[in-house]
Amino acid sequence: MPVIINDFDIRTVDTDILVDADDVKIDLDAPKIERMTSAVKQMKGNPFFFKCKKDDGSGYIAVQVSHIDTSVSLDDCTESWLRTI
Repeated sequence: MPVIINDFDIRTVDTDILVDADDVKIDLDAPKIERMTSAVKQMKGNPFFFKCKKDDGSGYIAVQVSHIDTSVSLDDCTESWLRTI
């Protein structure tokens, strides 16, 4: 059963219940809708919350994804962010 997004508070969520982003495998050759469906299924129906390993190996950090209504695409935002690192 998928977890309801409103059930989470990113500041207090137990990372043990979140999917590790490294465990989500996407077939880049699959059609877009199949890639999206597969990702959501692997993330237990909740692609808005997941966990990532900390660089120092001391555990995980919870990640919350959200969006706003804008004309800027996710690709554009991602590209802009990648240019900063």
